[in-house]
Amino acid sequence: MRKNATENFCEYAIRWREQAARIKPPMKESEMIDVFLQAQEPDYSHYLLSVFGKTFAKVIKIGEMVKNGIKSEKIISQAALNATT
Repeated sequence: MRKNATENFCEYAIRWREQAARIKPPMKESEMIDVFLQAQEPDYSHYLLSVFGKTFAKVIKIGEMVKNGIKSEKIISQAALNATT
């Protein structure tokens, strides 16, 4: 499942988790976080590695912080980095 262009990271993460909750048998939260992190764009996945062992709510919070850092140019996105090299 990919992030829509019209939704922010938080909306996407909540939508993703709702879909993952429908899986039978249910996934453990740690498994859900692992799969969610693997589905992320390189901009997020690098910075979200620190959330292993945290709750999904923490993943959303840190993801929002990464998004805001990229938006404010405090964090360099992978696309911008690749364009300069």
